[in-house]
Amino acid sequence: MMYRKKVYGAIILAIVILGGILGVYWNHTVYLKSDELIMLSSQENAQMLSIVIRSQNKGLVVIDGGWEADGENLLKVIRKNGGHVNAWLITHPHSDHVGALYYILKNKKKDITIDQIYYSFAPLEWYHRVAPEDEGMVYKLLGEFAKLPAVILDDSISHGDQINVDDINITVMDDRYKLENDSVNNSSIVYKAVIKGKKLLILGDLGYEGGNQLLKNCLKDDLRADVVQMAHHGQNGVGKEVYEAISPKTCLWPTPEWLWNNDNGGGPGSGPWNSMETRQWMSEIGVKKNYCTKDGNIFLSF
Repeated sequence: MMYRKKVYGAIILAIVILGGILGVYWNHTVYLKSDELIMLSSQENAQMLSIVIRSQNKGLVVIDGGWEADGENLLKVIRKNGGHVNAWLITHPHSDHVGALYYILKNKKKDITIDQIYYSFAPLEWYHRVAPEDEGMVYKLLGEFAKLPAVILDDSISHGDQINVDDINITVMDDRYKLENDSVNNSSIVYKAVIKGKKLLILGDLGYEGGNQLLKNCLKDDLRADVVQMAHHGQNGVGKEVYEAISPKTCLWPTPEWLWNNDNGGGPGSGPWNSMETRQWMSEIGVKKNYCTKDGNIFLSF
């Protein structure tokens, strides 16, 4: 029995040491260390994107936020880390990205403070024309924005804009594309954050056409990043050529298990999604680590 305890202890110690080397953790407290990122898992086994980054001097950057059902969980993380958001970045106004922000602004606005919200939305009429199913969330969110002081809202960010929160330097990598195919996903704003010399690229839900536009508008060296958030949850997003240009070593997948395995209920590979193909691309590109929210919250130290 004593020998078995020693073996178990050695295994646990090895796991802890390995986690420290990788700088990635699962299931630790929602309190963030300096220059640490958390990508939150869905509260309802759904695809969504919710990222919080804590700067060197305890500043907070939030990216998207998830569904309305994810609002309370995100609020808990923000509160645990001081309750003050320096910069809230929005990629695009789909409900699985901005629903949590809408929930917080509508129901818990007094619980936290926000310095600035960065976004670029098309006129409401555009959403009505290209994606009427998405118009409702845009309308509701803009309604909550209208109740905020105008100084908080930066609604016209564009390619090349800089956002700085302490030691986190963020660059807007594209304009809001106005494409006819997969229109709202392809309108995603792409952000590049540099943290302690490490580069993080946020692709939102950028689709294939938007990815091609990004390649045309950016130098490949500008797109290179150590860490990339997988576009559109790792399926039906940007093409392989975009990931080759980014050349990441680490991929962050905001992806539930059923989507990771392309499983619509009939087992792995039974669904219509191309997530397994994207996983193969990452292997061919030489990605070293894939971290996925199917395993829970992901913590990444820079």
